Amino acid sequence: MDPVLSLIIPTHNRRALLMRLLDALAADPGRPDPIEILILADNCHDDTVAAAQARVDLPLRVIELPGLGPAGARNRGAAEARAPLLVFLDDDVIPEPGFLAAHLAAHQDTGTMADGAMVVGSYPSAPHASPDYFQLLLRAWWREHFLELARPGHRMRYTDVLTGNLSVPAAVWDRLGGLDAAFQQAHEDYELGLRALTAGVPLVHARGARGLHYEYLTKTPAAALRRARDEGRAGVAFWRKHPQMQADLRLYAMRPRGLALRHRALCAAGPVLDAGAGILARLLPGFQRRGLRGAYISVFGLLNRYWYLRGASEVLERFSAWSDLPAEPQRAPPLPLKLDLAQGLGVCEARIEVERPLQLALHHGDRQLTTTDLDPGAEPWRGHHLRPFLLRHCGAAWIEARFAGATGTEDVDAREREAATEGLARAAPHLNQSGAPWVWHEQYAQWARLLARLR
Repeated sequence: MDPVLSLIIPTHNRRALLMRLLDALAADPGRPDPIEILILADNCHDDTVAAAQARVDLPLRVIELPGLGPAGARNRGAAEARAPLLVFLDDDVIPEPGFLAAHLAAHQDTGTMADGAMVVGSYPSAPHASPDYFQLLLRAWWREHFLELARPGHRMRYTDVLTGNLSVPAAVWDRLGGLDAAFQQAHEDYELGLRALTAGVPLVHARGARGLHYEYLTKTPAAALRRARDEGRAGVAFWRKHPQMQADLRLYAMRPRGLALRHRALCAAGPVLDAGAGILARLLPGFQRRGLRGAYISVFGLLNRYWYLRGASEVLERFSAWSDLPAEPQRAPPLPLKLDLAQGLGVCEARIEVERPLQLALHHGDRQLTTTDLDPGAEPWRGHHLRPFLLRHCGAAWIEARFAGATGTEDVDAREREAATEGLARAAPHLNQSGAPWVWHEQYAQWARLLARLR
């Protein structure tokens, strides 16, 4: 009998974590049947292969690879899979009971496997008591990311696609062409998510498809800085392939202006400067021991920015190449869908669901409330996005328009107005958003909120 899903797990020298993951799968009473598990042992030098092959309690296959990297390993796993549904899981994510069943149910709810959705699961950090500043920052980022993903009315973006916990029909994977081999070490999932949105593939969050991320066993400051270097390289590749997304990239925010001495220095003498960055990194443990949290955060942020630009400069090679990056193509912006909220939220939601616009112009009678930003990295608007957006971004303006005579409701009971105002008391009174949320800005803003709470 053919399997109903193929679970694809790339791994590299993480035998203990992989065995813990397989133990969790074996103990799951709701595991679908039949399934197949593909272990992609990518250039493993420990006993990962032997330990996995000894697991006779699970229907798994072990495929040894010569070091293809995360994207190459996942592509190989998808090519070897026999099931109509592909589920991708990182080897440091331990699935909770019902994980696979939740992925399968989400696809059954969204339609056929041929034209189905891409389903994203959550994997917040595993509980772990640690005073380490780096771990606190890392844990806060993951927590904020998945809280936002699970927020009612969240509008999915390409940055929500993470291959650490993802499922996609094999037919959709083949239609998209899998992961781009040019993004071997970073942002291969973001790039896949952007292509999926462009192709009209729905992105869905499955609450029950949850695992715990044991990143405190696999992530270190040194690994994070290496990752920043890889992200710099990937940022150049992303810009070149998708110039329409340049304003959404961290690389765009850090592009050279004027003489840009730091960019010139990186292109001309990067290997020499690396030694200084290494010396600076060795100061971090001392800041931790002395409780110098502010110094730790400042120096780590400086190093992160350095290695990001260093990675970009390695690909660009010369300073003049920065100006050779393709410009964002000029396109006529689509007309926003004009909605009159005075007609009722249900009517407006139904129009949004039918027309699926990229932008909204919200009015209440003859009063304009806001026009949403055009975000090329987000899914088209859905009906269920409207009320949470009103609550978060223009609740005060909506309340004022609704009860201040815009539609002749001056005689509305004062208690009704008070109740509505109290219900939207937490709404941000902004009439316009500031712009497309840059990936780097979102991450560092979350870190800043964590630091504010710690203080």
